[in-house]
Amino acid sequence: MATISDFINEVLLEAPACPLPVAKNAILNTIADFCEKSTLWREEADPISVIKNEAVYDLEPPRDTLVTEIIWMGYNKKELLRRTEAQLAAANDKWMTDKGTPEAYMHLSSQTFRLYRVPSVALTDGITLRMALKPTPTATTVLQDIYDDWHETIAFGAQARLLAMRGKPWSDNAAAGQKLLGFASGVAEARRTATASHHGRVSRSVRYGGI
Repeated sequence: MATISDFINEVLLEAPACPLPVAKNAILNTIADFCEKSTLWREEADPISVIKNEAVYDLEPPRDTLVTEIIWMGYNKKELLRRTEAQLAAANDKWMTDKGTPEAYMHLSSQTFRLYRVPSVALTDGITLRMALKPTPTATTVLQDIYDDWHETIAFGAQARLLAMRGKPWSDNAAAGQKLLGFASGVAEARRTATASHHGRVSRSVRYGGI
């Protein structure tokens, strides 16, 4: 793992008078933004055991991370479809209570997801999933690959945040705009890398029961 401090020297090239705590906060916020938009930081979750008649389950990401997106989820080794509440309600007005073999899931928050249908049987380690992560607001480390491969993009984003601050010795709105463009370009490239990477999964167009 890389530390937030590893990014400091490059970021401060454009804002040398910036206090370290302010720079570190800009770096951490930029990394979180980068991870959420690119979904590049992906991890397999530990298998989750299915409980009979229980539809909602907790996500358990690594320490000091939050789940931004569920990339792939399977039930008993079969892929589940990702659906919204509106989609499920349109397909089945009893979707919240309908029991059977799960066919889809709904990502509720950074901490929970819901299965559709409500499982009618228990299944040890029945749910497998891959998730995209970002650091928490109190994290001090980040995936080493993000530093090794994307430190320049992170620096652009953090510098844009610092340079856009008003009334500071390092303020420079014009330069902030240029740095933001560099950051956006890097995020787009990282998103393409994440999508094409062998670490991800290609979503298949499989439909069950009209959902």
